Amino acid sequence: MKIKEIKDIIGKKRLKKSLGQSLLIDENIARKMVDTLKPEGATVLEIGPGLGIISEKLVEKSKKVIAVEIDKFFCDFLKEKFNNIVLLCEDFLKINPTKFNITHIIGSLPYRGSKKMLLKVIMEFKGLERGVFLLQKDVADGILSKPGSKNYSPLTIVYNIFSKSARVANVKKFAFFPRPNVDSSILLVSFRKTPIFPVSREFFDFLWTIFKTRRKTIYNNLRGFLALQRSDLLNKRAEELTPEEIFKIYKGLKDERILRNLHRIKER
Repeated sequence: MKIKEIKDIIGKKRLKKSLGQSLLIDENIARKMVDTLKPEGATVLEIGPGLGIISEKLVEKSKKVIAVEIDKFFCDFLKEKFNNIVLLCEDFLKINPTKFNITHIIGSLPYRGSKKMLLKVIMEFKGLERGVFLLQKDVADGILSKPGSKNYSPLTIVYNIFSKSARVANVKKFAFFPRPNVDSSILLVSFRKTPIFPVSREFFDFLWTIFKTRRKTIYNNLRGFLALQRSDLLNKRAEELTPEEIFKIYKGLKDERILRNLHRIKER
């Protein structure tokens, strides 16, 4: 899709910085994403189709395409362009995942809000097999990071528990309009049929609590929720530990009935 063509379509519309809107314009990248998704015979949900550069490739191969687009201008455009997709003019973060029977998911995610979208996908959608996301490179770096990395975070842990992820390619900023300030990555996510260990809402509360202040030890982040004195077990920082080590600490504290009132944690 040419920049002139996009400008002719959107006219005086200003892409919203508040939504982190940058439109993918590289047809080869869109095709690579769909080829990586392998949507043949599948029902696919697309997040934020924009002007439909990915949607065009999806409808050629998928059994059914459901597209969720928050921007009314793009929704109106897509209604005119496609008669073979299910278009929902809604905020992806507010949709009810139980309404969808999908196995594949794809999207060029906005630079603002992408982490919340990724968390919704991994924690709320059931029955997913495969996902492909085009997102800010440092967000992809975070999901793929190892303990001790500056990008290692609860998002890393959650994606390790529920999926295996791999970088397909890096994408230069000139593949978008308007051109963002940073490069992007295509991320392939293969969802596990069962998580690597059983998790609960309390575990997620625990996870976000121990990462609340990265440079503090687990003990210092948890001290308001622990019915015990300082222990050598908790002297490490969360960013130093593997998902399995973090779960082991959580389970140990829970089994000994040391954790209390974690439900009070609301911050994310």
